[in-house]
Amino acid sequence: MWPVLCKLIQELQMLAELSPSSKSLSHALSLLHLQVQEAMLTGESVPVSKHLHAAPPAASLGDRRCMCYSATAVVSGQAQGVVVATGDSAEIGQINKMVNTVENIKNNLIHQLEILGRWLAVLVAVIAVIAFLLAMLYVGLNFQGAFESAVSIAVAIIPEGLPAMVTIVLAIGTTVMAKNNAIIRQLPAVETLGSLTVICSDKTGTLTKNEMSAVQVRTAANVFHVQGVGYAPEGIITCENGGPLRDDQMTGLQQMLRGVVLCNDSVLQKATDNSLGKGGKVIYKPLGAPTEVSLLTLGEKAGLKGKAVQQSAPRVASVPFESEHKFMATVHTENGKRVMYVKGAPDRLLPLCDSQVEGVQLSQSGPLDAKYWKAAQAEMSSQGLRVLALCRAELPERYNLESLSAKSLLQQSPSGLAMVLMVAILDPPREEAVAAIREAHAAGITVKMITGDHSLTALAIGRMLGIAGKGVVFTGPEIDRTNDEALKHIVMQCNVFARASPENKLRIVRALQVGAQANCCDDW
Repeated sequence: MWPVLCKLIQELQMLAELSPSSKSLSHALSLLHLQVQEAMLTGESVPVSKHLHAAPPAASLGDRRCMCYSATAVVSGQAQGVVVATGDSAEIGQINKMVNTVENIKNNLIHQLEILGRWLAVLVAVIAVIAFLLAMLYVGLNFQGAFESAVSIAVAIIPEGLPAMVTIVLAIGTTVMAKNNAIIRQLPAVETLGSLTVICSDKTGTLTKNEMSAVQVRTAANVFHVQGVGYAPEGIITCENGGPLRDDQMTGLQQMLRGVVLCNDSVLQKATDNSLGKGGKVIYKPLGAPTEVSLLTLGEKAGLKGKAVQQSAPRVASVPFESEHKFMATVHTENGKRVMYVKGAPDRLLPLCDSQVEGVQLSQSGPLDAKYWKAAQAEMSSQGLRVLALCRAELPERYNLESLSAKSLLQQSPSGLAMVLMVAILDPPREEAVAAIREAHAAGITVKMITGDHSLTALAIGRMLGIAGKGVVFTGPEIDRTNDEALKHIVMQCNVFARASPENKLRIVRALQVGAQANCCDDW
């Protein structure tokens, strides 16, 4: 993990929102390349870059880039701010307050047991009265004897073992669910699972692994698809038609992907999980930015060992990533030459390029086809994919590395870079989640995804899961502007909700419950 110095204590608010006219607080607000991982609070899989520009009053939680929240993690950068909320007043505290105020709803089992109890009470009372009258009028017992007989019969009718029997059956069900990796917090919920009609689930970390994965590589000549989910280098790279790569294609792709391994400040650490004893399974731990770690995994899938590649081409200079210019650059010594790799946002790197790598060899170059790359970026972005571009240039020996900076690269437009490739990255769905949703649909159960992530990303994941339907996405700000009556109809027609705050999630679930829908809300 990059060294981080951050003086944020709980939450910071930019000066313009705190007190626009106050100059006494200006010294307390500063920010330098701050990035925060907010997946726990907003559902975004990648770190968010912060700035000091005011957010609109109606901005959703994930769009408030001038705020930092407690319970989130700083990935990089430095900042100093003003604490504006602590405890229950902070965003995470507001969630705790909402959870504590949620009313406990009686499930079907409890409701049915209450109905059974009422009917049993009526039945016992009727039989006790009949027994009392028969004992006095027909048998001839006195009042005390008839009363004792009636009470004895009433007690015998009451099923004292019913609560214990129900508890035992539910406990068995809970045990079975635990063996299938499902934790049940309340026993009656086991029976409810058998009668639900709607499942509401979060996205990040629930339907997905919260591990960024490269899913597509696009060069000037080819489109490659990358299989496998997560940071573990498991999966193969295939051609656009799904077929295996030829030897020359794999060799060329390895040469091109060297740049994403070299121009990288993160680490993919291989370890062994011995929590269950010796000989545990191999696990991969990400150290650094999720997007960069996914590129290291991509290199491993192509047969590139990160440490070996980095040792073969030592880094001699670098330009760190900054949110202002959205790229980073590194210079390496390769085969006696100085080679610079630049990785970042395509819209920032395309103006810096005057050529592109063509074919399957780095030596094959031609004039830049800007329209092709812009169309490729637009196509992948429309699918909710995060797109990164990689460029390359050979520097002359007389090049002064001390003068290398983001400003110097931007001032030389174009700066002699050659576009190598674009990589599409996504936090893809879990394979087991796709299978589970397929089974739920076969059982007549509707699955709805409610996330704080962006609309395009949520829609892309929804399509992969098979729950997107007609492609309708309803966002948190739209929910805020909708009354409860209209929301009841919307939740029945939409299965993907994006940019949703915790308050929005509760409103959606309550709207479904009013419509007599049974819900299972996961990971909130």
